[in-house]
Amino acid sequence: MKKMLTHAGRLVLMTFLFIGAASAQTTYTISPESSMRIEGTSNKSDWTVYAKQLSGTLTLADAETPVLQQVQVTIPANQVVSDKSVIMDKNMHNALEVEAFPEITYTLIEAVPANGDGDGFVLDTRGNLTLHGVTNEIAMQVQGTRADDGSLRFTGSHELDMTAYGIKPPVAMFGAWRVAKDVVVHFDLVATPDTAN
Repeated sequence: MKKMLTHAGRLVLMTFLFIGAASAQTTYTISPESSMRIEGTSNKSDWTVYAKQLSGTLTLADAETPVLQQVQVTIPANQVVSDKSVIMDKNMHNALEVEAFPEITYTLIEAVPANGDGDGFVLDTRGNLTLHGVTNEIAMQVQGTRADDGSLRFTGSHELDMTAYGIKPPVAMFGAWRVAKDVVVHFDLVATPDTAN
């Protein structure tokens, strides 16, 4: 009987230890060095715009391979610019209707570990992207690395159809310049641990 109780006690202890380990979390803040660019095409030439401001947080279950539990990223729509043409920026902002829809947001639904290469890790993710007031669920494979200072870097890309978000691809020069509806979003997010944790 004593042996059975000891065994049961060990099981209970191991269960509590597992729950405690699984619940250990770290909150990270998206760093200003993070970047995002959107690449597209037109009947004249290829083009690129950049998200000049990114903010957000993510929550990680502490483990050797990071387990993402929450991710929230916000981009001011009026901070998506080309760095080259004021006219292009104006056309892009008109298409995004930045006054009516001032923010672009992404919220993680699920992140599942996939096979990793080298020192990094790979996550198959699903999340909600809200753009131009429309929310669609998107799937992306994300590559990640952990730096010696504890920061995390996540990179990846996603092909996006602007019309799926109710966006009319920009047109300029009385229709002589027409943007294709499909674009590719590339991101490089750096997240640093919150010092308050």
